[in-house]
Amino acid sequence: MKKRTSKLFRCLMALLLVVSVFLPALRLNGVVSAAEKTESEYTLTTEPTINTNRLVDHAKYGEGKFYLKTTYAFPDNVTLNNGDFMVYHVPNEFKIEVDSSTDLKAPNGETIAKLTTEKATNTAKITVTNEEYFKKFNENKQIVASFTVVWADHVEKNKEYEINIPGAGVYHLTRIVPDVDPTGFTKWGVQDSDDPNYVNWRIRVNRYA
Repeated sequence: MKKRTSKLFRCLMALLLVVSVFLPALRLNGVVSAAEKTESEYTLTTEPTINTNRLVDHAKYGEGKFYLKTTYAFPDNVTLNNGDFMVYHVPNEFKIEVDSSTDLKAPNGETIAKLTTEKATNTAKITVTNEEYFKKFNENKQIVASFTVVWADHVEKNKEYEINIPGAGVYHLTRIVPDVDPTGFTKWGVQDSDDPNYVNWRIRVNRYA
């Protein structure tokens, strides 16, 4: 009787060991973990503008805001799950002015992701929030996010910098002071911070000393 009890006890212990090892694995198989999407999983295109005008290589710009419109395009075989994210690293010559969080919309108006800008890391993070949308519209998946940057504090004036803008390529740009002429007048525009459809024009009239 004791031998049977001992054998039964060993069998139960072995069964519990098997369950304790494989049950967590079975549970994990049903859970999809969020992860950062690698560059091999998407194509990034960036359209840089200032005052609604496209940036020009070897151009000189004052203190206006630079707009970076980023488009992430995903192949049909890439699955987007809630929590998946991409991080856009702003070039060192520019800086993000404020921390912000903005919902990103699909063409049909549905919220599909969230854009988070962070001053401390000088990055813009795009996080997927509506995986069901991408399941329904799996072909030609895209997420578009726009944000603004300005010249970084360390960028010197009247010196050309080679700036590699992710998704846009290399630009050679110079930071300038708009009103360098001591006489006459100077006019320049700065895009409105509340409504990008408007440009606030400024005119400075100088006179002879």
